[in-house]
Amino acid sequence: MSNLKSLNLSDNAFDGSFPLALVQSMTLETVDVSLNHLTGKLPNDIGQDAGTIPLRIFRASKNRLTGTLPTEFGKFVHLEVLELGE
Repeated sequence: MSNLKSLNLSDNAFDGSFPLALVQSMTLETVDVSLNHLTGKLPNDIGQDAGTIPLRIFRASKNRLTGTLPTEFGKFVHLEVLELGE
């Protein structure tokens, strides 16, 4: 799975905190965890090494996330789509 480009885990009733490892893959361009039951804040270190990560699409809408968007998210230089809404 070292060449995985897209990971769609939407609508699976996953719960708990956001798994940081999902956005730390050096190959993932799309991460979709929308329509789950993820809770809490997005981790502050979510953008660690972001300049080398090709993430273009991040979808986490329709969860139970709280707090503000970590400023580290701005380090994803390839990010084109960000969906966090209710």
